[in-house]
Amino acid sequence: MTWDAISWGFFLGMFKFLFAAAFLELNYPLLSVFQVFIVTFLGGFFCFNLTFWTSEFLMLRSKRKRIEAIKSGKKKRKKSFTKLNKFIVRIKLSKFGFYILCTVGVLFMSVPIGGIVIAKFYGDNIKSYFLSIFTILVTAFILAYFSGVVSDYVRA
Repeated sequence: MTWDAISWGFFLGMFKFLFAAAFLELNYPLLSVFQVFIVTFLGGFFCFNLTFWTSEFLMLRSKRKRIEAIKSGKKKRKKSFTKLNKFIVRIKLSKFGFYILCTVGVLFMSVPIGGIVIAKFYGDNIKSYFLSIFTILVTAFILAYFSGVVSDYVRA
């Protein structure tokens, strides 16, 4: 495995997790399914841990900067409750909101944003961390496996 394949897989696993395995299979056909799985999982795992454990600091820093901007008059106080925010809160308040956000949130909101949202809503529940890591692990394996199967089928 070459270093550029490792770095691309790790970087894409951090930010574009759902597309990382397909990208590696298309651009580095000599990689095994296991290698693609390991590299993309480690990228997602690293990014999720980074954002999950530093999210409280990031949210406090953002709040402090927003308050300073309002006090200095550079920014008016305005609530921005977008449709996406409403949708996320509606999911959180639903019966299965915990499981939906911890599994699907990491995948479709991207790993960093999903990590911050999960830490904000469920940071005190340790099950949320392990459920999200398990989701990243299983999804990395499934994506690597199916990317390998599809690329072998296309090449044949």
